[in-house]
Amino acid sequence: MLADAGECGLTPAEAMDCTIRELVAYGNGYRARADEHMRLAMWAVWHGAAFQRARRLPNLKRLLARLGRRRRPLARRPQDLLRMVEGINAVFGGKPLGKSKDRLTWLQ
Repeated sequence: MLADAGECGLTPAEAMDCTIRELVAYGNGYRARADEHMRLAMWAVWHGAAFQRARRLPNLKRLLARLGRRRRPLARRPQDLLRMVEGINAVFGGKPLGKSKDRLTWLQ
């Protein structure tokens, strides 16, 4: 257990003060950082090989701008969320929500 906590960057004293749930959370965070590091390394290797084959290099400013950009989560309207809930409700055999106009008040 201490070896695993050490891989996550915790000292033995910190690891002994943590609950199992906290240690799992630290482990998940460490794994997410490692996955992101691997994804970035694979991106660099792939593009390095692609640039070797290219006759003309792409614009560096555009490449660097795309590197740090992440996709934003989709903005959903309350009506869209309600349709999703109604669909899940139907799949699990729940009662219909009815046609009341008050259905959307809980989403706002």
